[in-house]
Amino acid sequence: MTTVPTAATSATPTAGEVPGEAAALARQGRFPTDFLWGAATASYQIEGAVAEDGRTPSIWDTFSHTPGKTENGDTGDTAVDHYHRSAEDVALMARLGLGTYRFSVSWSRVQPTGRGPAERRGLDFYRRLVDDLLARGIRPMVTLYHWDLPQELEDAGGWPERETAHRFAEYAALVGEALGDRVELFTTLNEPWCSAFLGYGSGVHAPGRTDPVDALRAAHHLNLAHGLGAQALRASVPAGRTPKIAVSLNPSAVRARTAAPEDEDARRRIDALANRVFSGPMLRGAYPEDLFADTAGLTDWSFVQDGDARTACQPLDLLGINYYAPAIVSGGRVDGPRDDGHGASAHSPWPAADDVTFHQAEGERTAMGWGVDPTGLYDLLVKYAAEAPGRAAAGHRERRGLPGRARRPGPLPRPGPHPLPARPPLGGAGRDPRRRRRAGLLPLVAAGQLRVVLRLRQAVRRGPRGLRHAGAHPAVERPLVRAGGPGRRAAPGGLPPGARRGLIPPEPGRAVARVLTPGHRPPFVPRTGPGSTRCSARNKVVPRPGWGDGARPGHVLSCGGSVTPESRGVPPVYPG
Repeated sequence: MTTVPTAATSATPTAGEVPGEAAALARQGRFPTDFLWGAATASYQIEGAVAEDGRTPSIWDTFSHTPGKTENGDTGDTAVDHYHRSAEDVALMARLGLGTYRFSVSWSRVQPTGRGPAERRGLDFYRRLVDDLLARGIRPMVTLYHWDLPQELEDAGGWPERETAHRFAEYAALVGEALGDRVELFTTLNEPWCSAFLGYGSGVHAPGRTDPVDALRAAHHLNLAHGLGAQALRASVPAGRTPKIAVSLNPSAVRARTAAPEDEDARRRIDALANRVFSGPMLRGAYPEDLFADTAGLTDWSFVQDGDARTACQPLDLLGINYYAPAIVSGGRVDGPRDDGHGASAHSPWPAADDVTFHQAEGERTAMGWGVDPTGLYDLLVKYAAEAPGRAAAGHRERRGLPGRARRPGPLPRPGPHPLPARPPLGGAGRDPRRRRRAGLLPLVAAGQLRVVLRLRQAVRRGPRGLRHAGAHPAVERPLVRAGGPGRRAAPGGLPPGARRGLIPPEPGRAVARVLTPGHRPPFVPRTGPGSTRCSARNKVVPRPGWGDGARPGHVLSCGGSVTPESRGVPPVYPG
């Protein structure tokens, strides 16, 4: 996760105003000196080893093993086998020059029943991972919850039940006690909106329940869990250590389709359900009153007890913003499937908003069908800087495009050079060849594309030779880093001369790919069993062709990725 500290000011900035230091740096086209470039993953999407060392099923294990719930019936049983290959992955992160790595802890690996004592073997895995990161100069950032609730807690009612929030605090204390002596940055929850409204409202995410009241109850208890978890972390770390606490939200830049009053009201209602249901308690210590009024026909919110919202409003050191695409809404229901970009379901993730219609913007779309609109990220960062002045903001854009044009207050400067720590040359005297690699990677990271690039063997094995900057302004609709080509000699372990290759701007389900030529043996494709190899973007096990080692002419092998699960080795456990 990248971190963009904002300066505390005595006056609260207004909407559209970038405060103090951040504005000055933006005018100069520079990032703050303590800006962190990094990558992030989720435990179920990368670890595998789902039944080893005491780990028990999570709701995503159960959900992905339910027929029809995931594309191709894929699961995270193996994923990229990070549990067994973490040291190798950390080495690759170091060679990529990452400054920080945000990973999530599997709750059911650390506390298999969701309550009671910790499983030592599970904690030992994360201790080893943290030690490896620190040894490589990579700053670890731990996410406590990335959607994988222990199935035993779901069987007891899951997030709609208040007890789950208290169990989360107990789990947070176990992790803080085990890792707090070496980890400074902790994130309590990642994208609680998805956990509540996709998991319990529309049912397209685990656990697949479809009750709008349960979705609202889950949202509240996730808010409560964040507050209780932050308190538990601060109380459990060893004496003399002060953890930095964050939460990662996925707010939506909600826009009315027109200036008509019914469209503006639809925007307000969806903004309450998408954003203010979490930012209200977490940042202000109170729920928005209009949320209560809008949903009064469903619930009286009696599950909110006195002091809950204040408990959720814990001091934050960082605020994570995961941005995807704006939501364009209008009042009045239109016949046809709901086009909100959150998966097909007969059930809505928007309680009491069935009369709101969602529209997709015209223009370029991602592989997930989301519109490419970087101005939404700018709007959100300005909005949250105004809502939480003086707090650091961690921004992460997950789709293509840079905020090159902002609607207010004007054009956003192109990102300038960032002072990376000096590293020794990779070999030979003279100019450090890693600088050329950085030149290609920095625009990729600045565009918010690099969530995780694990097993990036073609980029690492290729070495720095041939990498070049795609241009001063990193327009990510074209390849950012390219190597090889006709007449250029391939680096050791790379493709043969004449083969087309390149680092392609990541999109959901296709983060990094390589096109292979006949007879080429890809060194980065791991065997998964005798006579077979993992070799497709869906990471399916297929018979190994006799002429090569898992590749056919022109076949694209996915071998790296974003946090979205359709990348190489990460099963597409999101509904397709």
